[in-house]
Amino acid sequence: MRTVLVTGATGLVGRALVARLRADDVRVLATARTLEAERAVRDLGAEPLYTDLANLGSWRREAEEAEAVVHLALPRLRPPLRRGAARRRAAEAATGARALRELAGDRPVVMLSSGLRYGSRSTPAADDSSRF
Repeated sequence: MRTVLVTGATGLVGRALVARLRADDVRVLATARTLEAERAVRDLGAEPLYTDLANLGSWRREAEEAEAVVHLALPRLRPPLRRGAARRRAAEAATGARALRELAGDRPVVMLSSGLRYGSRSTPAADDSSRF
């Protein structure tokens, strides 16, 4: 049986992906940050890894069983959104993504990214991942 690791499995896209993978008889390992998320992951038919990207060491062995990694987890942003907090969350997300990429090694990785824009500008936002 194929195995895929999914972060963000309880989100809108994550739920749909897990349902599709399970329908194709793929074993899904999914991160869960809270006990509520762990229950939701189980309800989706996936196996929860109760942790987040800041604690890769605690589930590294399980993650190494995955043939592919899909990273859909995004930082938690709660209003009011302040510039400093958003930057801190973006830095945390980048650190987690790098750790996950290192863990994945040569396995395929799919990552979803989000962008935040502050204030009003006449120029479009750009992806500047070189900062992280």
